[in-house]
Amino acid sequence: MEKIKILTSIEEIKVFSDPYRLQILRCFNLFGDPATVKQIADEMGEVPAKVHYHVKKMEKIGILELMYTKEINGIIAKYYSPTAESFMVKNSNLESPMFKHFLDKTQSLIANVFDDGKKIFLEQLDSDNVYNSQDSEDGFLTSSYVYLTQEQYCKLQRYIKELSEANTKKDSDGKEKYFLLSSIIKIKDNE
Repeated sequence: MEKIKILTSIEEIKVFSDPYRLQILRCFNLFGDPATVKQIADEMGEVPAKVHYHVKKMEKIGILELMYTKEINGIIAKYYSPTAESFMVKNSNLESPMFKHFLDKTQSLIANVFDDGKKIFLEQLDSDNVYNSQDSEDGFLTSSYVYLTQEQYCKLQRYIKELSEANTKKDSDGKEKYFLLSSIIKIKDNE
């Protein structure tokens, strides 16, 4: 498995930017091991045929790969896994006529990620378990400008990435499931 896979084509970004496919990819990461479409569909509470369609799209562009097959009760089960720990969208050719289309798809991906995160946050906020909880730290949302040195910025980015990567797998050592959505970008002042 690669550390980072860079997506550069419009097709790759289009396939990757679909919110449903991002949910599927998150489920694969939760399993931590290769999983079948049925396992992912069960985890998502979805129909396997719907998940299968999207898994095939992600396999075609190299986001998921078939790791192995196994015969179970006369049926061949296919086990898939992500091809990288994380994915990055990149197109450095600003002069390309396709750059505008690339930029549109990238903006769509960003909007989908934030919309998906908002949906998850609001669903949990509406659920009984948050309102009935004695723990006020079940979730929080913050938005602010912060002033950081380049070293502090890199340290924060590295911390969030390492925390996320080290805890994406479902295990049985008493950890509870949380949803993490973070964003940080340097603001260029117009002064």
